[in-house]
Amino acid sequence: MTSAQRLHHHLNLLCQAEPVTAPPPLNQEDFPQCKFWSSERVWNEWVQIQSEKGGFKPGVKGEGINSSWMEDSNGNRVHKDRQDQILGAARKTWRTMESFEVGMASYTSVPGPVLNYFRAKMESMFEELRFCADHWKTDAIWKENFSSTGLRRARPSRSKKKVDQQGPPPEGTGGSSEDANRSPGDQSKPSDDLGHGDLPNEVS
Repeated sequence: MTSAQRLHHHLNLLCQAEPVTAPPPLNQEDFPQCKFWSSERVWNEWVQIQSEKGGFKPGVKGEGINSSWMEDSNGNRVHKDRQDQILGAARKTWRTMESFEVGMASYTSVPGPVLNYFRAKMESMFEELRFCADHWKTDAIWKENFSSTGLRRARPSRSKKKVDQQGPPPEGTGGSSEDANRSPGDQSKPSDDLGHGDLPNEVS
């Protein structure tokens, strides 16, 4: 069985046990008060302005920079208790994925179908993660938090040049330093990202 076949097999087992449907993307025009629909342009500019104004409280839970993009439908920062709930669900999802032997990695290396399952799972539970374009808020959860979980990561096979049909994840990016230095505003995505609507259980 190839690496791609193993990945698809374990993902299909996961989807049978933990089925999920990706919610449709929201329309920005319906939520005019949301400030951070675009991560790179809007969120990064806002962070710079707030940093200059002393608008963050480093070391204070729920008041730092990393989670400042979490907003409700009125554009208000999500309370730290809700932030904890969202992050707790993300960690639970990762542990479940690990229990089904679904190969995971840092954001730049994670296979597209794996990331799509995580997106669908999180966005179906938390509408706050849908107030944006291109899933960037859910992706930010992975970027900012996965490397600190201690979960085992998939290692690309040296004997295979392909991990799946969309191309291999870059080697040498499985550590935590790259994700730690990558802000949610960075729009780079895994090379085999299948995009919205391509759920893992659609993979044969």
